[in-house]
Amino acid sequence: MAFNTETKYLSGQGIVTLEEIDAATGLGKGEVDVGNAPTLTMSMATENEDKYESRSGNQLLAKRIPRKKTADVKLSIENCSPAMLAVALYGAANVIASGSVTAEEHPVYLGKGRMLNHPKISSLVVKGTGADSAITYEVGKNYEIDATYGGINVYSDAEQTAKGATNNIADGDVLTFAYSYAGYVKTTAFANTGTEYVLRMKGVNTSESGERFYATVHRFQPNPLNGFNFISNESTTIELDGAAMADTTRAEGDQFMTLISMT
Repeated sequence: MAFNTETKYLSGQGIVTLEEIDAATGLGKGEVDVGNAPTLTMSMATENEDKYESRSGNQLLAKRIPRKKTADVKLSIENCSPAMLAVALYGAANVIASGSVTAEEHPVYLGKGRMLNHPKISSLVVKGTGADSAITYEVGKNYEIDATYGGINVYSDAEQTAKGATNNIADGDVLTFAYSYAGYVKTTAFANTGTEYVLRMKGVNTSESGERFYATVHRFQPNPLNGFNFISNESTTIELDGAAMADTTRAEGDQFMTLISMT
């Protein structure tokens, strides 16, 4: 192979995708665009066994025997969607359809909040239980509603009386909640032990008049998220790092990654 001595510069941008690998079949399940990815880096390392001669008195290095080869990938993602968080959290992004609840029970405490099982609630009816099951408590007199996050705040006994409540909620009362809720997405953590993906970058080299290149990491398993800023003065970024593993179904030398230059 003859090498072109012309200097080729690289300043890459592009679209990064992840394609989940089916653990049973080893086949991809369709790639997903991760959104804006400011950085994507790959580092490779070898672990060697060094042999030194013992004849000259200088213990000179006589042989270096490669023993292990590893590759690591780091990917920054600015798309904090439920799907991307699920990847980073070893979780799942579950779409919950809209619905209704007729008899959800919770204890409540005066002057404190009580979150319900679903957010984005409407048409809330709060009733007592047991001997008080016929009592319907009044919004604005016994409690106030947090409709967005799905909950109520119970007034103190004095506040309920001052607001003209017909029946006061007592501290520790168990109440029944009936309501409707809109659909939402529920993201979980540690729902699996780690998923493998094909990682692809469909790249543009801005240093060389927009030349295209195509990089593929054939087996990428990210580590669980090491840190995530739920509260920050700056936009949060998902920092994924993990191992690029050998795909032994491919030819030797093409098992970790492939880079295609479209020039």
